[in-house]
Amino acid sequence: MTQFQLGSVSHGTLRPQDLMPAFLSALADLRQPIPGNIEATKYMEYVGDMFTTAAIDEDDEFWDSEEVQFDMDDLIEALNNNLPPFVYFGTLEGDGSDFGFWPDMDSLNEAMQYGDVTFHDDERILDEHDVIIQVSDHGNVTLMNMERDVIWALS
Repeated sequence: MTQFQLGSVSHGTLRPQDLMPAFLSALADLRQPIPGNIEATKYMEYVGDMFTTAAIDEDDEFWDSEEVQFDMDDLIEALNNNLPPFVYFGTLEGDGSDFGFWPDMDSLNEAMQYGDVTFHDDERILDEHDVIIQVSDHGNVTLMNMERDVIWALS
């Protein structure tokens, strides 16, 4: 299994013209379908392996419309579907312009504290999520499936 990639997909901008191509490209990377109601795809093109607005009028009134916000909400919802355990798509805590895939450490800590946990050496097995968590003495966290394939790691 390929390790899921945590991190930023767009940083330093809140312009829909910048965010929408990044969100659509991230959805394509996840091999998830684009929701059929996304109007923004009419204002972009797929070049290589990513969406772009480069050849399209970025000043079109669509980018300031209410529809673009609906599209953004639908894409964020789509990006949050089918993610690995304890991961969310959204803004990085403390930086509202850094959108990406981030570990949900609050949920992970809650599951380790209150969930059905089996301890084995330096590992914790979260039975209800079918995952193994390794936390090093330096605070590094590795989340694996039950076959010990790394799903994501944070160092």
